[in-house]
Amino acid sequence: MKKKICLVSHTLQMGGMERVMAGYANYLAKNNKFEVTLILLLKVQKFYDIDDRVTIIEPNFEYNKKNRILYLIKIIFWLRKEIKNTRAQSVLSFGEYWNSLMLVSTSGLKISKYISDRSKPTIEWKGFNKIIREITYKNATGFIAQTKLAAKMIEEKYKITNTLVTGNPIRIIEFDDNDERENIIISVGRLIEYKQFNKLISIFSRLSNSQNWKLMILGDGPLLDDLQVQIKELNLNDKVILCGAIKNVDDYLIKSKIFAFTSYYEGFPNALAEGMMAGCSCISFDCISGPSDIIENKKNGFLIPLNDEEEFLSKLQLLVDNPSIIEDFRIQGQKSIQKYTEEIVHKKMMEFIN
Repeated sequence: MKKKICLVSHTLQMGGMERVMAGYANYLAKNNKFEVTLILLLKVQKFYDIDDRVTIIEPNFEYNKKNRILYLIKIIFWLRKEIKNTRAQSVLSFGEYWNSLMLVSTSGLKISKYISDRSKPTIEWKGFNKIIREITYKNATGFIAQTKLAAKMIEEKYKITNTLVTGNPIRIIEFDDNDERENIIISVGRLIEYKQFNKLISIFSRLSNSQNWKLMILGDGPLLDDLQVQIKELNLNDKVILCGAIKNVDDYLIKSKIFAFTSYYEGFPNALAEGMMAGCSCISFDCISGPSDIIENKKNGFLIPLNDEEEFLSKLQLLVDNPSIIEDFRIQGQKSIQKYTEEIVHKKMMEFIN
């Protein structure tokens, strides 16, 4: 008899959390041991494709912006009914706001309840959100943490002792080791404040002997105009390229030599992990949280104290001046990043909730 598993997600719109949930649902569906139901809390357009063997359930009523409290009560009772109808042995939900909703909905039900926060673990919750998390999180059967820091904080705050630490599943990026890479330092992410691309551009502008190098930033966002002004003021128009939103990110990664990451915080930095998977030598600020779970300093990359621009510049200069270090980091990075492949991470999650 197949084991019944229920997954709960806010939506399947484009996003890191949604991508992981969609991939996990498809992974379970391909395993003949499971009957998978995916419950979505909002009925909106889906970005990710779901295996036909996954049963998708959506509410038959629309989100009510004018009366959120009434809608919240309605969705709690609806979710409880749908989870009971699945007769699942275990349920897994993603998302800081939605985990508590799932735990409230399943109160008193004989079902294993697993949750996972998917953003930075140092958020200071206040008011109702703080109270409801303190009440509900202690009732979780287990917690899936993206980083060691996230697991530690959850264990301390909510006394959850059953935790699994595993980063996001990273897809395999194919490339030929013999292909010639260009003198490109690349970074990927939304052009928003906490990504700190302004600092990366400033650091790049101070590199010595960098005339043969380019900095390419893939992504769009509200700081586009500010960054363009900065590039112009530093006279780097032909050296720093803001590429915008790019669909074929892999094509850029596999022709670049260095992946530079300057975020102030992360949940788990997919972009950094994908840069390493694509064979780039990686350098990153040691932000909260994630880079320290990916980079072992001086072994498979450089991990720089948060916002120490002088140290970042020094190590980036070292990479630019030493092709042998770039090659060594590429080789070691390719070995270490394999622990985050989709197959390995999904299998860990499957075993944990079973």
